[in-house]
Amino acid sequence: MSSTRFPGKVLQSIPLKDGKPMLLWIVDQLKTSSIQGDIIVATSTSSADDKLEEFCTNNKIDCFRGDEDDVFSRFQSLAIKNQLDVVIRLTGDNPLIDTGIIDAAVHYHINDSNDYTYTNNLPVGMNVEIVNGTVFRKIDGDSLTKADREHVTLYIKNSSNFKKQCFNTELSSVVQNYRLTIDYPSDFLMLSSILQFYQPGVRTGIGLINYIQEEHPWIFEVNLQNVQRKQYNSLKDELNAAVNHLEHAALKRAAKILKEYE
Repeated sequence: MSSTRFPGKVLQSIPLKDGKPMLLWIVDQLKTSSIQGDIIVATSTSSADDKLEEFCTNNKIDCFRGDEDDVFSRFQSLAIKNQLDVVIRLTGDNPLIDTGIIDAAVHYHINDSNDYTYTNNLPVGMNVEIVNGTVFRKIDGDSLTKADREHVTLYIKNSSNFKKQCFNTELSSVVQNYRLTIDYPSDFLMLSSILQFYQPGVRTGIGLINYIQEEHPWIFEVNLQNVQRKQYNSLKDELNAAVNHLEHAALKRAAKILKEYE
C-alpha cells in the first residue's frame, strides 16, 4: 500500500472492465489453478496496510501481517504458523498470471525434489518463485544480512545449502521483454487495457498476451519508457544499464560520458 511511485496500487480498481480491484484479479485467477492450497495475502503491520487487511476481511481472503522491513521474517513466520509444505510467491502489483505455467512449475518443483524453483523467460511481472516450507524453517533469521531480510529469497538464491532449479518457458524474445508489472500509472493503464480482453477459460495468461500482440500490439508501447528496479551485481552492470536507459531516452551525450567513465 505504501508504494512511493504508485501508493495504494494493489486496491486500485481496474477500469475498462468491471472495476474489480487489482488484488481480486490476482485472487480470482489463482482460484482457477489445479493446485489446491491456501491463498494468503502477506502484508506488513504498518498502519498503511490496515485498509488492505480490511479489504481482505470483507472479501474473505486470508491475510497475514508481519514486519514491514524484514520481509523474510514475514514469510518465515507465515510458513511456520500455517505449516506450509510449499510456498508459491507472487506479488500484488502483477495482476496478470498464467496458472497453467504456475501449475507446471509446481509439479516440476515437487517431482525434482527442489528446495527452490523459479520461472524464467516470462514477461516482467509474470515470473513466480516456489520455496519449500522446510527451507524457511531451517534458516536462522538472526544471521541474515539487511539485504537478505529485505528480499525474501536472496539468501536462498546465494546459499549452497539448497537445491535450486529454473523452470524455463519457451516464449519469443518479444513476449519475454514485455513489462507487465505495475509501478507507474502508465503501467496501470497498459494492464487495464489488456485485461479488458480477458475471458476466463478462453483468453488468459500468455494466451491473452499473444492475442493482444496479434490484434492490438500498440498497447504494449504505453509503458516502454518505464524502468524496472533491480539489483545489479557490480557497478559495471549498473553503468551499462544506465547507458541503455539514457540512449533509449535519446540522451546521447550523457550516455557517452558514462561510457567514457566506464
